[in-house]
Amino acid sequence: MAQFSISRLHTSQGIFRLTGDQGCNDPVNPESVRIEVETIDVMGTDGWVALDVKASKTQQLLLQIDPEIVSHLLT
Repeated sequence: MAQFSISRLHTSQGIFRLTGDQGCNDPVNPESVRIEVETIDVMGTDGWVALDVKASKTQQLLLQIDPEIVSHLLT
């Protein structure tokens, strides 16, 4: 697994900053990319706000934006 750091990702759910690990069996197949997010921050009205990666709502959010994260990492 390779580490990744995304300083600013615009998604359908907001603007996020993420760090984590990514693994890929087939670099041209987005469905083979596996990510594990270690930290996630959301852009709030007063700046970055850290989210609890282990919280169920954050896990649901990560499932929603997973395709956007993978797309960003593949480009």
